[in-house]
Amino acid sequence: IIGHALMSCGTLADALPLWDSYNELVGTPISNRHSFKAGLWIIDFSETMPLGSLLPLCAEEHLANIQVLNQLLVDAPMRFREIRLSYPEPPHADLYRTAFSCPVKFGQRHDQALFDASQLAARV
Repeated sequence: IIGHALMSCGTLADALPLWDSYNELVGTPISNRHSFKAGLWIIDFSETMPLGSLLPLCAEEHLANIQVLNQLLVDAPMRFREIRLSYPEPPHADLYRTAFSCPVKFGQRHDQALFDASQLAARV
């Protein structure tokens, strides 16, 4: 049902509030907060419950879900500008850069995904 509702939106920007309002129904342990600065769309994501050592796994899944959801909605790859993660660099850090095709910084203050804000105008 959520997928059909998202597909009825005009643009990716129209779909964001809908996705965020129903995100908890899909059981994700991570929530999003969106902001905009200097032509960037910034998704700050945070734990909805303490994840401890599971945070890297959940962050990887969350970023992949963002990427796949965009691909399904607008039939175009999500182009991350940069990813910032609060946890230390894992041994497989190069896989992040390969999977998301952008710089990935570890040991940051916040967990964030940055995009060009112009991507929000993509038609669904």
